[in-house]
Amino acid sequence: MPRALATALLLPLLASCSANDICQTFLGDYSGTFDGDASGSLTLTVQPDDSADNAVVEITLEGEAFSAIGNGLVTCEDGELTVTLTDEDGNALGTFTGSMLDEAGEWSLGTGESGTWSFGE
Repeated sequence: MPRALATALLLPLLASCSANDICQTFLGDYSGTFDGDASGSLTLTVQPDDSADNAVVEITLEGEAFSAIGNGLVTCEDGELTVTLTDEDGNALGTFTGSMLDEAGEWSLGTGESGTWSFGE
């Protein structure tokens, strides 16, 4: 069963749980692809945070002509993902946003390039 479907089915059951309990459903390692003005593979790790409202995210994007790393947060209540993309030297490149429930979203760079991403087989 895809992780998004399992999470969607479990979320109503977890309504009486704390946001931190719900965040547990997002923890783990994910892989997928990004497409658009650049394309390649992505790996994403969601780890616990001291905050009961968020989980910490680390991401790596690897393509032929583009690579980036990033750090950000997943909100536990709704699974919204927000990551700031940087190069290896820490220079800001853009953003990576989306939904852990939908297992998809968008990315964009300050240079105007953009596209979509998704987790998948």
